[in-house]
Amino acid sequence: MTLVHTVVDRCTRLIRRLSTPYKYPELVLAPSFRRGEYDALGIDAPFVFRHKRRYYMIHIGFDGVGYRTGLASSRDLLHWEKEGLLVDRGPEGSATEFNVALTWVIRENELFGDGKHLRLVSWETPQGVYWVANTLLGTLTNEQMLGIAESTRRFG
Repeated sequence: MTLVHTVVDRCTRLIRRLSTPYKYPELVLAPSFRRGEYDALGIDAPFVFRHKRRYYMIHIGFDGVGYRTGLASSRDLLHWEKEGLLVDRGPEGSATEFNVALTWVIRENELFGDGKHLRLVSWETPQGVYWVANTLLGTLTNEQMLGIAESTRRFG
């Protein structure tokens, strides 16, 4: 086997290993294909989050002029209903005249997790902003995460 064949074989195995095992047969959120709509020609950059018992998707729509930000909601992550435009372009001559793209949300509270375990704790003081991340394979308990955050003192 030549070096080229070996490289191709390794790449093929890697692609198979990393490929999505199941793909839904259609787009879960498609462009409207209606002239003048914020998403007439395309939808990109989905950001999905859950609030209460619904899922929401912030997404970027392209209308042929520029980018605008829309919101959709779902109960099952497969069937989405467009809620409409979330952030629109600005007036003529403004920095956002042609494009405005919101692609993430910052939560109000300062505790971040997966519903069971804290993954990140943040807080702000006049001296700065502090973060404690649970990157140790998620092995720290919620109590340990909060204990670390409460015991952290500024040195110096």
